[in-house]
Amino acid sequence: MTYKAIKTTALPFTALTLAQWQDIAAIEAESHFTPWSLKSLQSSADTRHTATAMLIDNQVAAYSIFMHNVGEWELLNITVAPELQGLGLGQKLLAQGLDAARVANINHVFLEVRASNAAALALYDRGGFVDVGRRKGYYRTAKIDVQEDAVIMRCNL
Repeated sequence: MTYKAIKTTALPFTALTLAQWQDIAAIEAESHFTPWSLKSLQSSADTRHTATAMLIDNQVAAYSIFMHNVGEWELLNITVAPELQGLGLGQKLLAQGLDAARVANINHVFLEVRASNAAALALYDRGGFVDVGRRKGYYRTAKIDVQEDAVIMRCNL
């Protein structure tokens, strides 16, 4: 099944209900080793960000947060509920974000991703991103003395 077969609704973060914010925070906590707090997530509901929640039957299934910088954007977070991964929702959110960047006349979108996150690296590669560098030891891991590299990627629009 692909995302085209699933009826989704995209909402800007500014239109979310309290229950939907709680869904986002729960997905974030379930999906990331160092999750964003609810307050941090809510802080992206402003004009400096393009933040979108994807809903299925009025429940949050995925979300993305792009930060606006002069002449470029940065993808800060794209997360799909674990039970819905592999259905193309991340691909759909990424495409919507890149389309919004093009409409805003943005030249480049950057992101950082864990070097071990093969699924995300494949998603970004399919979305037109290329590897432009590394940040050594950028991400924390479960082992206190071990850090993981971040892959820096760029998409030229």
